[in-house]
Amino acid sequence: MSPQQTDEAGATPGEYEAFIQELAQLTNPEYAEDARLPFAGNIQGLQELVQYQRQARPARQPAWARPVVADAAPGAPDVRTPDVGANREAPARAVRQSPLKNRFWAPDKAFEMGLDATELAVYFLLCRRAGGTSVAWPSYHDITASCRINRRKVRPALARLLALGMIEVARPATSTKPAWYRLTPHDTWAKPGKEIA
Repeated sequence: MSPQQTDEAGATPGEYEAFIQELAQLTNPEYAEDARLPFAGNIQGLQELVQYQRQARPARQPAWARPVVADAAPGAPDVRTPDVGANREAPARAVRQSPLKNRFWAPDKAFEMGLDATELAVYFLLCRRAGGTSVAWPSYHDITASCRINRRKVRPALARLLALGMIEVARPATSTKPAWYRLTPHDTWAKPGKEIA
């Protein structure tokens, strides 16, 4: 932003840069740089976005969780973002312009567990559905439709995740309701090849 634009918006270049730097600390540097252009000349909008990020900053995810960006290239930088949809008082502009929406969190160690593609897909679906509560309750039909896998592969995938200790049954299934699965911290997982009996 040029000093001339900043003066028209009623703020100094120092104030604008301070908001951009605070936004980078609250989210990440890429997010702050992406916000620079849309908020050029709109110091009030930038200030609202920073205030929203301050409110959204308390971790809603377990401490062991790390983000998984489904469309990231190998070696892409780690992207951390608060749950934008959780605070309904967020400025509409900030929610619409967020380049980090539609993301979910999962521990990186999931890739080191020797899971096949079906098991990873089921685990990531559980992570996506669990959100900050660490509990998900998708039905078998929901899992097969969301992961685009055959229904007969769901039970073995869940059994392997249970055997590795990556998930646990929080509430067993009933005749009308699916089971609830709780995600467990990665430091409690069994080593690959040494599944829990």
